[in-house]
Amino acid sequence: MNSPEIWRKIIAKALITPSPHNTQPWRVALQSDGSAILLLDHARTLPDEDTTGHFILAAMGMFIESLTLLAANHGWLLETHIIWKQKLNGGLTPFAHLKLRFSAEPSIYPDELFERRMTSRLPNQDKALEPQLINAINAIKPANGQNFLLMNDALQIDGIINRNISAMFEDLNHRPYQREISKWFRASAAESLRTRDGLDYRCMNMPSIEVRLMRRLPQAMKWPLTRAAVHWMYRRQIGHIAQMGCIYGPFFRDDWAIDAGRYLMRFCLEAARGGAYLHPFGNLVTNTRAKAWVESYLGIKDIWLVFRIGYTRVPPRSLRRDLEEVLVNV
Repeated sequence: MNSPEIWRKIIAKALITPSPHNTQPWRVALQSDGSAILLLDHARTLPDEDTTGHFILAAMGMFIESLTLLAANHGWLLETHIIWKQKLNGGLTPFAHLKLRFSAEPSIYPDELFERRMTSRLPNQDKALEPQLINAINAIKPANGQNFLLMNDALQIDGIINRNISAMFEDLNHRPYQREISKWFRASAAESLRTRDGLDYRCMNMPSIEVRLMRRLPQAMKWPLTRAAVHWMYRRQIGHIAQMGCIYGPFFRDDWAIDAGRYLMRFCLEAARGGAYLHPFGNLVTNTRAKAWVESYLGIKDIWLVFRIGYTRVPPRSLRRDLEEVLVNV
């Protein structure tokens, strides 16, 4: 019953799972006994930005959750056994054994929600989240004590955004960070079509020339006039922010990060069901000084995700690698 066709159908739909910089670090090997092995692609990790590796592990958790929910929607129970050994030797690292068993119980997240879920960097509408959406998010069963904080205060939000921009400038002038993130910038439609991954300038809501500047001339962020101009442009591109959110709880341990990712996938799907979009501000949690600042500013420990959440126009869709690029023979 566990035919390759079933796996292919489920995996193909799961490929739109979000990941840091749209790296898509997952590969899958189908086995002759109807099981599969989930693999972590070392070439698609971010060691100079995600220095502990836990944000990539969270992305793997999100992918596992997508597979689990989609399998249920197609009448299958997905059994997962994590075999991650905290070691990367390059190439592909076995991450989890996957097994499908027959089950007739669908998930509460229909397939169409996966298509609807997108990151949006477009300006927010001046509208607070609907109460029923907040209630639905709060009703998600937390993984290992995860907590969600919704922020409404305009001055507080502005302070957080300005600190994020400062952290971004700081990080872009840190050589290893800049070298790594530059590999994922996609400054033209041709680049995005060629790789079908990375940070597409359209999805970042940034002009192509600005992305090229960040890739080729990061030191310009230090020049007073250029820094001020880029700060103004970036803040203008973000636009009005009615509400922000953060998630905090146990994260910086491998099993915690994987479980947190599974929780985050449900969070994103619930937001999509309510017509809302997330826009994460990664520098606030990967930059150690910015993370310490935001935790002090909010009076909360163990923050691992800070994001804008709200209603926007339908954003451009990030491209994804196709199924044949993700499936491997081992």
